[in-house]
Amino acid sequence: MKTLLCTITFLLCSHLLCSQTIDGKSLSEIDVTYIAIKVYCDRYRTFTLRVDYGQRVESLHRRDNNQVVRGENGAPLLFNSPMDALNFMYDFGYVYHDSQGTGTLSLLGEQNYILVKK
Repeated sequence: MKTLLCTITFLLCSHLLCSQTIDGKSLSEIDVTYIAIKVYCDRYRTFTLRVDYGQRVESLHRRDNNQVVRGENGAPLLFNSPMDALNFMYDFGYVYHDSQGTGTLSLLGEQNYILVKK
């Protein structure tokens, strides 16, 4: 019974981790050492995440950009805070290395983080 429960839990977690994409590519498939993430606050105090791992940028618009992390339904994932986004990326094997901010997050600023693969 424990084995069955563990197997179901593992499969569910694996599915959830593989369902987030950037530019149509699953986050778990990206195999680079360094990535840069930008966390944007919108007027509704939710945060979106753009990931730069060296891919070509198709659009500079925040919501339509191919760097935006998207869920299964194709919509951008929303985060409660920049720390929520960092914890999300940690689940994919990336750890904090450095950061730089522009503006203030409460005034639609952005925070840039450099992350390193564990």
